[in-house]
Amino acid sequence: MTGLRGFLALFVFPIAVVGWAAVPDAPAAATAPCGGWTQVRAPDVHLLDDVSAASSSDVWAVGWAIEHWDGSAWTVVPNPQPSATLFATTALSSSDAWAVGTDNDAPQNQRAVVEHWTGSAWKVITLPSQPGSFAVLEDVSMSSSSDGWAVGSSVAQDSSTRTLTYHWDGVQWTLVPSPNVGKIDRLLGVLSLSPSDVWAVGSFEGRTLIVHPLVEHWNGSAWSVVKLPGQVGGTYLTRITGSSSSDVWAVGSIRSGEGTMPVAEHWDGTVWSATATIGGTGQTNVFNDVLESSPNDVWAVGDSATLTLAEHWDGSAWSIVPSANPGDLSDALSGVGGVPGDLWAVGFDATSSPRGDHSLIERCSG
Repeated sequence: MTGLRGFLALFVFPIAVVGWAAVPDAPAAATAPCGGWTQVRAPDVHLLDDVSAASSSDVWAVGWAIEHWDGSAWTVVPNPQPSATLFATTALSSSDAWAVGTDNDAPQNQRAVVEHWTGSAWKVITLPSQPGSFAVLEDVSMSSSSDGWAVGSSVAQDSSTRTLTYHWDGVQWTLVPSPNVGKIDRLLGVLSLSPSDVWAVGSFEGRTLIVHPLVEHWNGSAWSVVKLPGQVGGTYLTRITGSSSSDVWAVGSIRSGEGTMPVAEHWDGTVWSATATIGGTGQTNVFNDVLESSPNDVWAVGDSATLTLAEHWDGSAWSIVPSANPGDLSDALSGVGGVPGDLWAVGFDATSSPRGDHSLIERCSG
């Protein structure tokens, strides 16, 4: 099983692969700036997909449930929509955090879900309108308490999959039109830097059903598609992060007949360019999430076959950093978040005894 946002890597696309380094043997482990990743015990909620921190003692993790770190322990916090799966969260302060996902209560008509933490409880926020059916919000990002975006996709009446973007103005969420390139278009990640500088990434498929990366930008008045230089089929993007308008990262994966390798694209304020990533020992290597603290401190997490994958960018190159693998069947990291010097990654591990998937939380601090 791959990470939650690694489902597209299951398809095979016969293409030429560029922008990554094939590694026949396990690469030498790097010394992490925060000391390496170790597992932290927490209540088992089956699976976690994302994590975000307002401070080192105020961290949220979401997935099949909601968990909170208070500086000493993880605890489960009641979800007002128990039937919902939450795919992303962002924490601005101790009284202002958001989570998005989809409601699984009605399988034939899944609806997008938005929840807000006010300091004492999570509350469901009603969306004004939802087009199509099977709507899901995959990511959320706030530039301030009064400006933010949530993105995802929904299935239209003609069975096509359309991009979905909502804007928060401090009072309500509003559905905003966004471009579609193919028959199946999905947005999986969003980064809100300011009211006039927002990026969204994902994938699209045309009639050939070959997946391509999808990048869109909001300039304050409209969304537009931005094409990646050297864009090739078989690539999809899952998440995006950045520290400024001239320093943005988007990650995902590229599939070829030789296997799947992680992808890391960088925006310098003018153009997107690919950076050489490293794969683990398995044939399937994916980046599910990315977090930038500074231009010389960027983390990407995912999975390599049945093992967790954590890589660090030091300003010049990516390197693999050791991460925990407690499951005897498989392990994967789906989300990364935190504050500089105190980072968290979440996902799942699969074990044979007891049989099943279990939520996984790892920490890199020091």
